[in-house]
Amino acid sequence: MSQRALRGKTITGIELLQPKCLNVTPRKLKGALTGARFEDVTYHGKWIFARTTRGYLLLNLGMGGDMLLCDRQSLPEKYQAVFDFDDGRSLSFRFWWFGYIHYAADDKLDRHKMTAKLGPNAVDVTKEEFRAMLGAKIPPELPEPRVRQVARMAALANTVIIALVMAVPPYRPRGNPTAATR
Repeated sequence: MSQRALRGKTITGIELLQPKCLNVTPRKLKGALTGARFEDVTYHGKWIFARTTRGYLLLNLGMGGDMLLCDRQSLPEKYQAVFDFDDGRSLSFRFWWFGYIHYAADDKLDRHKMTAKLGPNAVDVTKEEFRAMLGAKIPPELPEPRVRQVARMAALANTVIIALVMAVPPYRPRGNPTAATR
């Protein structure tokens, strides 16, 4: 999802087929975000932070999934949620496993349990910081040195993979493509 695709769009409707991916009730999410306009879209790790005029839409595709910008008539066969926009387009979400659609008010973003304590963003880590991470102490709660070493390498691999993935636009518009999206 990119700035170009969402900035300035207003949410006119929200369809939720899997409310267990939410951190608030469907009614609260719809009440908070229906009528909201997207102002900015950024990411941190696996989380996408979409700032709106009424707070944050926080998205995480978990172990994988699809976000498709399309017309309502071109929706995929399977999805967990659809956000409709004022320009007639829709954004659908399908999680393969463990996806999240969360809401946080502007003044409560720093208290969102799943994003408040994220480590450094992968693309912001310098060579020196990366080297320091390699030599960092491993949490003592992990049982043995080998397990702790594997945990460290997994965290570093996630950092590198996320940086690579975020270098490629994560969406491909569907249905009636314009010249700008072909």
